[in-house]
Amino acid sequence: MSPSGGPPPSRFVWKVIVIGVAAVILATIVAGVSARGDLERHWRARVEEQLSEEARVVANVVELALAANDGDGSTAGLQRAVDRVALELPGRRITLIDSDGWVIVDSHESARLMDNHAMRPEVTSLGAVLERYSRTVRKSMLYCVIAVPTGPSPVDGAMPGNDDVLYVRLAHGAEHLAESLGAYTNSAHGGLWLGAAVGLLVVLLGSFWVTGRLRQLSDAVARTDGRPIGVEGSDELGFIATTLNARTSADRSRIGRLEDALDRDRAIFGSMEEGVVILDRDGRIRLVNAAARRLLCTGEGDLKQRLLVEATACHEVVVAVSEALDNDERTLREVRVQSDGGAESVIHLSAVPLGEPGSRSWGCVVVLHDLTEIRRLEAMRRDFVANVSHELKTPLTAMKGYLEAILDDDDMPAEIRHRFLTKARNNTDRLAAIVSDLLALARIQGGDTVDFEMLDVRNVVETCARDLRNTAEVRDIAITTHVVGEGFEMQGDESALMTAVRNLIDNAIKYSHDSSEVRATVTRSGDDILIDVSDEGQGIPMHEQERIFERFYRVDKNRSRELGGTGLGLSIVKNAVQAHRGEVSVTSRHGRGSTFTIRLPVI
Repeated sequence: MSPSGGPPPSRFVWKVIVIGVAAVILATIVAGVSARGDLERHWRARVEEQLSEEARVVANVVELALAANDGDGSTAGLQRAVDRVALELPGRRITLIDSDGWVIVDSHESARLMDNHAMRPEVTSLGAVLERYSRTVRKSMLYCVIAVPTGPSPVDGAMPGNDDVLYVRLAHGAEHLAESLGAYTNSAHGGLWLGAAVGLLVVLLGSFWVTGRLRQLSDAVARTDGRPIGVEGSDELGFIATTLNARTSADRSRIGRLEDALDRDRAIFGSMEEGVVILDRDGRIRLVNAAARRLLCTGEGDLKQRLLVEATACHEVVVAVSEALDNDERTLREVRVQSDGGAESVIHLSAVPLGEPGSRSWGCVVVLHDLTEIRRLEAMRRDFVANVSHELKTPLTAMKGYLEAILDDDDMPAEIRHRFLTKARNNTDRLAAIVSDLLALARIQGGDTVDFEMLDVRNVVETCARDLRNTAEVRDIAITTHVVGEGFEMQGDESALMTAVRNLIDNAIKYSHDSSEVRATVTRSGDDILIDVSDEGQGIPMHEQERIFERFYRVDKNRSRELGGTGLGLSIVKNAVQAHRGEVSVTSRHGRGSTFTIRLPVI
């Protein structure tokens, strides 16, 4: 098979050769048949003309013999004259016939044995050359008869009278005409077939040359590499090659532009955060991007020409699309999609029919917006507002109660009044701490830490440990710092990092047993700096570890408030570390203490 899938080019070569050979042979046969007829006519006319000339020569000899009377006044002189001429014209038969049709002299037969010739065709058609079968010699002969005037009729040995004529007949075997004509035509046919052989050779060479150029054209057309066709010339094949080269160049340029546009469209379509699905009228998928596959949990298989109901298990999506196709109206809906892992996504679906206004749509385009994060943030905001309201309401309510009790009782003992005022002050401090932590959290989340400067993480950890040692000594808790290795300089916000480390050490002090130890360790791991803060407290249950970095989340709410915690410390730590492109994690076993690890990449 050829590259284009068609028959091999050699078949075309043989087709051209067969056609050319057939044409040459047919032309040769037609020319041979036509030439043979012309040759036969020409050769016969020539033989007849020669026979007529020879007959006139014989007639002249006979006429001279009659005039000379050959000296004896009998037919003997005519016989001798005929014999002499017959010697000069071998293969010719000479017959002399009197006016009554009787043969008086014949060069090959006895005149007395021959019948009357008066009604023979050649005698009745003087001067014409005729062909007929001779019963005398038993073969086909050519005859020509010429009348020669004579004297008195030759009766009883006397010469013919003047009023009579003598018919001179010259005959030639017809087979000699066929033999000479066959030799002539064979020679002509030989030359004709020699010319045909030369023509066939030219056809073969020309066929291979032409089909070779055609094969170059077919190979070039079948190629996809865009190389130019190497067929040159000013004939039709050269014109075709030039035209194909020009069109190939134009098509290659056009295909390049189309591929660039297609790649650009694919990149845009594939990088869209919104999921897009294009369906036909039957609900079969024609086009789908990666975001739609992810949102609809369709898996990794090929989705083209598959029904939407087969591609996704979300019944709400299928119903919404069916409504859009059935009603030819835009459908908006918020649906929930359950993934295989059990996670739930909230998706805003827009299904818009495709087609001319007022006509039945041929399909629809489905656009999917992922609202999961937005809904999560909205829930977090609601929870945050509720938590903030609760955290602020508690100290405010307590302060109001204490102050109202003091204002309502002028006779309140000084000791009780002092205790109430002290509790009001403590709640005021708690309220101030909550507001302070909220401001710190807002500052970190708002991106105010963008002006980084070079700092040493060791100094940050040692400074925080030194600042909190007095607090730890009240409960006989030792704070130790350990630095392993070197290279702890990095670009960062020193205030934010100190807040994060201080919160971790402060939490470790609060939740440690009396007379225990809090350890702060700084190490280097590749391109990261690690800060580990460990305590010997009760630890954190496994099911609580995922949520401890949420705002206002407490493992033990009562103890946290007793220790003065606001519920925002670990959230501040997390956001401060994330502002440095780092991460914070916890390792803890209930009853055996906890270790918080800050991993900071060296920027």
